[in-house]
Amino acid sequence: MTDTANEIATSIRRPEGAVEVDATPVARGLKLPVEQLMVEMRRGIVYSTSERGIGEDEGRFRLTFRYRDRVFRLIVTTTGEVVSEDSS
Repeated sequence: MTDTANEIATSIRRPEGAVEVDATPVARGLKLPVEQLMVEMRRGIVYSTSERGIGEDEGRFRLTFRYRDRVFRLIVTTTGEVVSEDSS
């Protein structure tokens, strides 16, 4: 597991079925300072999607964060374990 994956695994929470991830690993994945990430999220330039797995992927979530032409994608379990991550 990468350092980013370790940090993400300890920063994912699922209050009331929602998925929350701390800004620090997301900012790192999008190659942005945390402060800029927060500003761009408020402006709607950074946005995210969450998809719940079905069938053989049940119990997993795909979290995708986008900023302009950058994408940071995580696949995590319901316990917060990072199965994979990808930045482009």
